[in-house]
Formats: sequence, structure tokens, C-alpha cells
Amino acid sequence: MRKVTLLEQSSLNRGMMPLKEHIPASPSSGSDSSDEIEERADAYLPSAQKRYCHACLGLVAFTTLAVTVPTCVWGVVDPFASISAGYTVSVLLLQYWMMEWPQCDSRPIGLLLAAALVFTLPTALASFLNWSIRVRIAAFILDVTLAACTYVLTIRGPAYEPEKNAMAKRTVIITGCNSGIGLVTAKTLAKSGATIIFACRTESKAKEAMQEVLEEAATHGVTESQLKFMQLDLSSLSSVRCFAQKFQNECEELHVLVCNAGAFFPTKSVTQDGLDSCLASNHFGHFLLTQLLLPTLLATEKKGGEPRIVSVSSCLAYEQRAFDFSQACKVNDDNKAAFLEDPEYEVFRAYGQSKIAGMMCLRELASRLQEHGSEIPVNAVHPGEIDTNITGSLHPALAYLTKIFKPFVRMMLKSPYQGSIGTVFASTSLEMATSNHMAGEFLMRLEPIRANEAWLNDADCLKCWNVSIALTGAPDAVGA
Repeated sequence: MRKVTLLEQSSLNRGMMPLKEHIPASPSSGSDSSDEIEERADAYLPSAQKRYCHACLGLVAFTTLAVTVPTCVWGVVDPFASISAGYTVSVLLLQYWMMEWPQCDSRPIGLLLAAALVFTLPTALASFLNWSIRVRIAAFILDVTLAACTYVLTIRGPAYEPEKNAMAKRTVIITGCNSGIGLVTAKTLAKSGATIIFACRTESKAKEAMQEVLEEAATHGVTESQLKFMQLDLSSLSSVRCFAQKFQNECEELHVLVCNAGAFFPTKSVTQDGLDSCLASNHFGHFLLTQLLLPTLLATEKKGGEPRIVSVSSCLAYEQRAFDFSQACKVNDDNKAAFLEDPEYEVFRAYGQSKIAGMMCLRELASRLQEHGSEIPVNAVHPGEIDTNITGSLHPALAYLTKIFKPFVRMMLKSPYQGSIGTVFASTSLEMATSNHMAGEFLMRLEPIRANEAWLNDADCLKCWNVSIALTGAPDAVGA
């Protein structure tokens, strides 16, 4: 049976449901209607992936208790086995809680069974063999092996390095690349020959990052001419327009657009454009930037440049099952107070909602590009849970604890280099060179995973696209 493509599926779904242009309304200064309240409540219900992860959390907790209690009461508790099994269980609990395994996978289940075996093995060996030095050494080797496998499979993830000079004569825009995984991505791509546009808000920080790249990558032949700074504040629509205009004036081609920048907002706020700050910085800014640069990307494609669009997303896009359209609106002085008085606002939920919006528009863009005969691949990657300075935008206590327990944190979270592998893979791999290979997908550990129902709903994806066009004033470069 022939596989239905993303374009064909989108066309089929649209044929079943006529769509009207959605014009976003300003938030009401009064109370919401019962239908609006119910619609918003439905948007925040957990997704199927979150329910699956919660079930796995229960499985890990139940298995841990079922194995630990009898062993501690009647068996032999070996300290090394306890540390190794405890580390594995802790990582699994954290990653299921953070939805790092949103679909059925044998690897974490295998690690859970291995942890149970390692923890109970000393009891079995003591019952049937003498707990001699040789037996203890063999058991210790198993303990170390389990801990190493846990780290490699869950924290480090798959390894990938682009070929030497794979990005020669190619221009790459990376937003927010003055630190974290964006900076490491810039280093890696520069080493492989790319010209990097540092699309950052603060010039001084970007220049420091560029100098760091030059110092670290000098042995790879990276020159100062490969690194360029262009100011970009994604929370400001005028800044996005100025950046796009400046880039198009100075550069003729664009081969990779990496929408990397992201930010948490502990409290609800509004930008100068009257948009929710979290949505503006994490979605609307990148949406407008992509629309403005699409003509350059399409022109590059006509020259045989095989351009790509890569969005750095988050597993929090799987937190809820739908997007709350009530937050995608224009706020003015008359209704600003009512909009900001949101008792249900929560930092991670707001961030997840911005990533859901990004995925909905990403999938819509992928369909539209295919519909217009373009093979530009548009995909999202989840970098994993990373120890970066993004925690600085969270509660000060959390940032402080992260610094104090840095060695322990590095055992539970990825390094920026490990987190950048997915972005580098999507930007350089031949497996993702065109949309014929992959388009509109969400990648974890370099593999596409099952989509959230939020961006499988073509009607809502189109609605989110129209809302984004209306609120940003973006040109519809690939209008239906």
C-alpha cells in the first residue's frame, strides 16, 4: 500500500472541513463566556503522550517498590548495586516526568528491568554462591555497566558529527546563539565550513560568543569572515523586520534557518506590540522571521542550494492536547489588566503552549511548501533536558540549586554539546536534505516520533497559521 504523504493527508482533511479565516479578537475586559471557558479548559487537558508518560511513571515507581522492599527486608543490599540501580531509576523517573519518552520504547523498559536485576542479584548470588571477592567484582562490573548504559541511552543519546567541509559556502542563521546549544551549534557548523549569522538581541554578548568560536575553532580553519552579527529581538516585530531587511540586503542566499532562541517567562507580560511575551518570543517572532525570509530560501532552492528550516522545540509541546487560542490576541491599554490577571498562568505550561503553536504552524508550512512544489524540509528537534543558562529565567532558587549541585546535574541533564546534536543533524544530514526525506516532523534522539494530536488537527493548524499572520502582519509567502 502506498504511503499517504503529508501534503495528501492535509488536502484530504481540508476537503472534509471547510475553513473560514480566523480574525483574533482582543481579550474581553469582562468575564468569558461559558463556551470560551470550556474551550480553554479543554486545551489544557493532558495529551495522549503525557498520559502515557504518567502511566510509565507509575510503572517505574511500582517496580521500584516491589523490588526494593523485599530485598531490604530479607535480602542482601549491596551499596554499589543500590547506587547504580538508584541512578537508573532516578533518571527514568525524571525523563518520564519531563516526557522524554512520549511513545512506547523498549530502551527505558529494558533499563528498568536491568536495574531490578542488578539490585536483586547480590541476594541471589549470596543464596547460591559464596559472596566472595571475585563474585563482588563481577557484580561491581555489572553495576558500572548499568550506570554507563543508562547515561548513554538516556542522557548522552546518539552521536553525530557532520562531515568535514559539509557546510562550505553555505549561510546559516541561528537565533539566540550567543550561549547554550545555539552557541555550540554555531561552533560545529562553523567548523564544517558554514558562514554563521549570529541573530542575537545583545551585540556585546554575541561578539563574546563569536570570539569564543574563533578561539576554539581556529585549528579547524574558521576565520572571522565566517562569523557575522545581526541584531534581532524576537519579542519585537519591528526588530524582526529590520533583521530580515538587513540580511536580504547583505546576503543573496540562505541555506539553513535555525529557529533556536527560546525563553521562559515566570510571570505573564505583554510586549510593545501588544502580544503575550511568551508567545511573541517563542513563536510569533520566529513565525514572522520565517515568512520574511521564505523568498530568499525559495530563491536559494532554485539555485540548487537545498535550504532547510530547523526549529528547536521542546517536549513540553506534548504537555497539553490543544492550543489555547484565547491567548493569541492583541492586547491594548483597555484590556491589558484583564489579560495579565490570569490565575491559571504557569511558566512551563505557557512555554509548552508557545511550542504547540510553533509546531502547528511548522506543519502547516511544510504542507504549503509541498503544495507549491518546494522541497524545503521544515522539521523540529527536541534537544533534550539540558543544563544551560535558560534556567536563569526561572525562579532564582532553582537556578541557585542548579549551580550548587552542578556535578549531580550533569549526571541527569545533557551538556550543551549533547543537546546541539539534534539541531546539527537536522541542519546537515543528507537524510534530511529535502522534504522528500522528511517534513513536518518532531525529532527526538534523531528519530521522528508520534505527533501530538494538537498538530494533527489540520483545521486548528490552519487557524493558528491565520492567527499568526493576522497578529504579526507577516506576508503569506506560500499562501494557499
